Order: sequence, then structure tokens, then C-alpha cells
Amino acid sequence: MRGAPSPKVTYQAVDVRDLADLHIFAIVDDRADGERFIAQPGEITMPQMARLLKDRLGEQGRKISTMTVPDFVIKVGARFNSAMAVTNTLIGMEHHYDTSKAQRLLGWDPRPIEDTVIDAAKYTLENRAED
Repeated sequence: MRGAPSPKVTYQAVDVRDLADLHIFAIVDDRADGERFIAQPGEITMPQMARLLKDRLGEQGRKISTMTVPDFVIKVGARFNSAMAVTNTLIGMEHHYDTSKAQRLLGWDPRPIEDTVIDAAKYTLENRAED
């Protein structure tokens, strides 16, 4: 894994295993009939993700950059680069979701987002095509 400095963008994520659990709970529990549940237990910024991966992946994470791209660089670059333009719209945007209904009513217990990020990275590393 190699990386460039990351922008200060926040990502929301749910582990697919947790999402599958929630679907099963909703199917088998009559209290879920007619209800809607939010399956968005966590968020993490790209700099936090980079630090987490670097700290927890050992040798495989040593090349991950933990530097952050200043917001003004993204804003200027957005004028000339479509990927930076998209990133620019995400800077400073945060979403906070409440999953307590699924936890309280169905006993859903999603794993920490940090575990999801690490597990996804390990899976990707183990299953990537050889260079």
C-alpha cells in the first residue's frame, strides 16, 4: 500500500457483516414489522483512517502517508481537477446518525468502525492481484 497525503474528509461506513446481522434481526423479530432502521454506526476521517492503518497493519502499513492535504490545496485544485472538485464538496461535511433504535429494539451490536477499516484493509491485501 502506498499513499499520498489525505484530505480532511469524513466517511461513514457500516460493516457488511453488521448490515447482514441487522437484516436477519429485522426478518426474524416481529417488533421490526413496519419499522425502518438506520445502519450507520460510525464515521472516520481519512487522516484518522490513514493513522489507524499505519499503526495496525505492521509492515504492510509502513508506506501509508499520515500527512494531510491542506483544505486550500483542495479548493484551488478543484478548479482544475474533477476528482478534487468532488473532494472539495466533502470537506467539512459531517453526518451523524442514530442507530439506537436498532440496538435497543433488535439487540443489534455493530462493531467499531476501526475494526471494519482494519478488516477491510486486511481482506484487500490478502486478495489483491499480484503486481
